[in-house]
Amino acid sequence: MDFLSKGAKPVEHNNDALLTVSVLVTREEYSAAAAHMRRRKYADGFSPALLGGTMLGILAVVGMFFGEGIGFTLPSAICLLAAGVFLLCYDMIFAPMIAGVSAAREYDERTDLKMAGYYEFYTDKIVVRTGYVTGTLPLDRMTVCSEMPSMFLIRFGSEFLFAVPKRLLEDGQDETMRKILQKV
Repeated sequence: MDFLSKGAKPVEHNNDALLTVSVLVTREEYSAAAAHMRRRKYADGFSPALLGGTMLGILAVVGMFFGEGIGFTLPSAICLLAAGVFLLCYDMIFAPMIAGVSAAREYDERTDLKMAGYYEFYTDKIVVRTGYVTGTLPLDRMTVCSEMPSMFLIRFGSEFLFAVPKRLLEDGQDETMRKILQKV
């Protein structure tokens, strides 16, 4: 079988698998990992709220000291400072909280994340068995593979997502997982 199918069709067991994992991800594990992934999106690059807050803060300080010379009043500078502080607080405090709530909601909405799954990893495919789907996924069709501090998140399109917590992997298996998924 080349693609996933709904139902409980058997998939033949093969001992040539590089890695075999039985997984049940908790809501807390998934929420922490997905929130980390969302926060990391801006950590390596451009954060509009952080840049905007910094720029507004600089303009406010310039306005407070040199405002009269450029036609900038003190109340305007204070308003800019307040807006800059709000954007900085949003980026550092509110955005991580929103990311955590959003990840928890995603976990609640996705039935495939709440079911126990059995995964066999090969060099070119992943054999999947859950209560929802059974089949083979070619690794070249994987759209996202992210490694978090506590788990691996693997996505095939927008319909199929699964997570493999590192706590379930034995010594050396996390390195095997990285090698398999790095080829994609």
